Amino acid sequence: MDRFIRRENIRRYRKLLREAKDDAERRLIKKLLTEEEQKELAAPNPSRPTARRVSPPALMRRPRDVPLP
Repeated sequence: MDRFIRRENIRRYRKLLREAKDDAERRLIKKLLTEEEQKELAAPNPSRPTARRVSPPALMRRPRDVPLP
């Protein structure tokens, strides 16, 4: 969840930077953007999901009354 928030913040700050009206606003947004990018670089890579993806039962097995080809 934290990684998602950081990525969304980075995306938002980049958009705000394009729309900034003055130098003071640009400096503040650049500072915030740099901080978020540093957090993203320092964050460990997310681990793989632990839950297995399970197919619907109907697709996992064939009906018993259908003969094999």
